[in-house]
Parts: sequence; C-alpha cells; structure tokens
Amino acid sequence: MEIAHVVCLFPPHRGGIGSMAQYIAKHSARLGHEVTIFTPKYNKQVESIETEDGYTVERLRPLFKYGVAAILPQLFWKLQKFDIVHLHLGFYGSDFIVFLLKLIRSKTKLVIHYHNDVVGAGLIGFIFKTHAKLFLPFILKIADRVIAISEPYIENSYLKKINEKRKLKLITIPNGVDTKIFAPQEAGKELQKTFKLKEDDKVVLFVGGLGPNHYFKGLSHLLKAFEILKNKKDIKNLKLLIVGDGACKSDYIEEAKKLNIDKNIIFAGGVGHKKLAKYYNLCTIFVLPSEQESFGLVLAEAMACKKPVVATRLPGTGEVFVDNESGLFFKLKNYEDLAEKISLLLENDELREKITENGYNRVTKLFSWEKIIDKFLEVYKQVL
Repeated sequence: MEIAHVVCLFPPHRGGIGSMAQYIAKHSARLGHEVTIFTPKYNKQVESIETEDGYTVERLRPLFKYGVAAILPQLFWKLQKFDIVHLHLGFYGSDFIVFLLKLIRSKTKLVIHYHNDVVGAGLIGFIFKTHAKLFLPFILKIADRVIAISEPYIENSYLKKINEKRKLKLITIPNGVDTKIFAPQEAGKELQKTFKLKEDDKVVLFVGGLGPNHYFKGLSHLLKAFEILKNKKDIKNLKLLIVGDGACKSDYIEEAKKLNIDKNIIFAGGVGHKKLAKYYNLCTIFVLPSEQESFGLVLAEAMACKKPVVATRLPGTGEVFVDNESGLFFKLKNYEDLAEKISLLLENDELREKITENGYNRVTKLFSWEKIIDKFLEVYKQVL
C-alpha cells in the first residue's frame, strides 16, 4: 500500500503524536509498504525531503502557521496518489484541507487518528471548543475509519456525543512501545556524572512538554508533592529529574524556588527520543501527574524499562496499567495523595518490585509495536 501520514509535528520536533506517527511509518515500511509523512516545515535547517527507516518525510512550507497549527494547501494535490491518507488530529488548518479533499474526491480513503481532546484556556480554549463543535463532527463523519486509543477514552471525550449523533466508523487501537529501544539497560555513568547523582540517590522522573500547550501535564502538582516528600525525615537523598522543554520552564523553576525544593530538582531540558530510555533507566520511580491523557505513552515506555509508575487516575491511563498490580494511581490534582503514593513505593520494596515486574510483563505482552502495527494495517485493508 501507499500510505500518507499527515501530522502537525514530527521528529526532531518533540511530541507524542509525532512519535506515534513515526512508529507507525517505520513499522509499516519494514513490512514493505510505501510510506510518506507530510508535516509543516517549521525549521529552515531541516531538509524539506528526507528518507529514514524506509519511509519518506516531506516537510511542506505553510501558507500560514501559529504554534503547531498550519495551513498546507499543497496537501490537496499531493495526497491524491495515495491508497490511504492517515490524518493525525488535531492538526488545525490542514485538517480542513484534508476534509476538502475527501469531500471533493470521495474515493480518497481517509483514516483519522483521534489522539485526544484538545483543550485550553482563554481565547485559545474558545477556539478549540468552537472547532470541536462546528467542524470536528463533519470531518469525523466523512472519514472511512476513526481510530481512538480505547473505549474508556471514547466514553470520556468529545467522541462520545459525536458518535451518538453521527454514528462514526470507530475502532480502538492502543499506543505502541518500541520494546527494543525502551528496555532495561544501564543508565550510564555519564548521566550520573552530568547530574551529580550519588549511588544511593532516589530519582523521581517526569517526562513531558513544558510549554503552554502542555499545561495539562500537571507538573505543578508533582512539585507540590515533592515538597511534602522532601520534608519527610524517613526519605533521604531524593531528587526530581524533569525531562522536557518549553516556554513555561522558567515558571516551573521559579515555582520550585518558592517551594524551597530547587536544590533537589534537575531540569534536564529536552532529550532525543532514542536517548530517553537511558533517563527512564536512571530513575527509581516514574510519575505522570497529568490532568488529562488519552493513553500516557510515557508510562508504557517507563514500564518497558522495568520502572514502577505512578499516574493520575484517568480513563486513558487506566488502559496502561492496573492499579496496585502494575502501577499506582493517585486522585486527580491531589498532590497530597501523589506524595503518599510515591512514598509508598519508596518505602515498600516488595510492592515496588511486584509493580515493576507486572508492569514490564503487561507492556511487552500488550503494547509492543510488533503486535500493534498489525492492527493499523488491518484497518487500512478494511477501507480499501
């Protein structure tokens, strides 16, 4: 098959949606399919057309762009030769171009990947809600298939109401993990040296964007929980390692200073996807304190590296692990409960080892890309 992926961000630009598209492309290409990624050209230094892992990345110059929204009118003619067009929402601006193509050229086979509801505050939040109300139902209805992460997420997202009215061609496929990259390994003495970590240091790890569009990742809840943990006499040598970058990084640094925990926090900045596994392997516990998640891929990556995880109890994260079996949940926005769950894992070696082993077994059994890619290819075959 000739498959086109249309996505708002793609490596080297960091983001979960881009990483997901990259893995689908890489594994589809390995099985002999011709795959092209279409994405905006945000960086003049990046090549417009490049080939890697058997697929092609074509970066198109936007007619207009704002943040990760961009209008790529070139898509209208470039997509016409493909057997499958796989659109990753939300891609504001270019989703309308794909919609017009499908509307005018009905034989174009359109698969829409609904990664998550897009929400925000103020004017941006109003634009997101307007888009979801006025345009989203139409593009989802016209698609040959709509892929969502899980049934629980559908029940708690915009998809539920839209599906009740429009009867979408919905199917669920979870995110996948590259268990060859994300696997137990030596973290490396160079990382310990870089961050001046001691052998007996206990490292709590957070991985996520620090920009305004990633406000929902809940880092502030983790900082407040860390203040509680730092002041507990029975927990010593505790460090918080924050991997990620963005415009709000300075705000989080200032918040850490106000909480008097800045000396125990390491802001590592952005990390390349393949290097990320070393950071997972460096930590003692991985935490995802998000206020919303459709899945929580970073949880599965940490579990694949044999690390115990703590996350907000959400419909999406509930698909990744089972509470008290392969991870621990804490109550939404409740930093005191978060501190309690982290403390429990730090102090209970038997529980920590059980959760670690069960988490690793769950990820390798259910979420490895070797198993997940077949589900996507089956969807493509169904619509042709």
